[in-house]
Amino acid sequence: MEEAGLAHDPAALIAPRPVRRARWAAALARLLETVRPTAVICSSDLMALGAISEAQKRGLAVPRDLSVVGFDDIRSPRTARRR
Repeated sequence: MEEAGLAHDPAALIAPRPVRRARWAAALARLLETVRPTAVICSSDLMALGAISEAQKRGLAVPRDLSVVGFDDIRSPRTARRR
């Protein structure tokens, strides 16, 4: 991020290690209510689906209002509905 000239806020890192779904959802909800990021990078596609769900609950459109990235290429994210 530094090389790209982007600011890094350590407070925006909400889950530096694997967490349970309920804890992740709560942490993401707090992040969306306070920092209002433009993107969320998730360590798995399931977490990315949860991020999309939390964003949509708050009236955010993905990817217009919030970009979400997940890793591990499960089948579900490919068919997830955009709003």
